[in-house]
Amino acid sequence: NWCQNTLNLKHADPAMIQRVVAAYGGKGLMQEFLLSLWRHVAMPPELALVAVGGYGRGDLFPYSDIDLLILLPRQADDALAAKVEQFLSLSWDIGLDVGHSVRTVQECADYAKEDLHLRVALLETRLLCGSRPLFDQIEAKVSAMLSGEAWRPLARSIVESQRKRRE
Repeated sequence: NWCQNTLNLKHADPAMIQRVVAAYGGKGLMQEFLLSLWRHVAMPPELALVAVGGYGRGDLFPYSDIDLLILLPRQADDALAAKVEQFLSLSWDIGLDVGHSVRTVQECADYAKEDLHLRVALLETRLLCGSRPLFDQIEAKVSAMLSGEAWRPLARSIVESQRKRRE
């Protein structure tokens, strides 16, 4: 397929890839690219590749960045870290503008407590491939962050952040 052929190119033209993705299907074609990369690198099945933020909610415009979370079941050992690095390097080599984080579920929850941008990004996630049970764990953590009265501080933080941006 076209995605796999592009992966085989040593010096793919990033501008051409971005134009083709924008013209022929946006997020669907981008997902095919990412899945092809994931399979090409032979990522372990216990990981999850998660779209976050705008890409997570399904918005992908020409020249948009692609925000990804590589969700780990445990801290990465050297072999796993090398696989993740290979996946990201290939993404960049073919011209994808990938923003990424590589975290365990607990790390996501811990960082989200301190980082408004991450908390909001985690509200808009979509499993692209990998472990559904691992993805369900992050979804449960996000739900817990918003249950009962826990949503109020988040709402206040968002309003305050917007107010500051307008000043």
